Amino acid sequence: MEKHYKIFQLISLFKKYFLVFILVFICRNLLSQLEDEKIEIEQKLDKMSQDMENVYQTKVQEKLIKLQENKQNVKSIFYFYYLFSFFLLAFKN
Repeated sequence: MEKHYKIFQLISLFKKYFLVFILVFICRNLLSQLEDEKIEIEQKLDKMSQDMENVYQTKVQEKLIKLQENKQNVKSIFYFYYLFSFFLLAFKN
């Protein structure tokens, strides 16, 4: 009788610890998976941030070029206006 009781105790202990082992294994896998997903998301965010910075720099360069072109256009228009007014004054006299 005592032998059967010991076997029963061993089987019940085995069931408890086996369930605990399975739960720990599953939790470790889930935590590992979450950590991997976190790393992947951080990498995507870093890449996205870098892409946005590159786009920003490109847009700034385009705006600076456009500003320089506009300055040149204003200078040429002003120069043309200056020459035109000079000729008008020259022909007026």
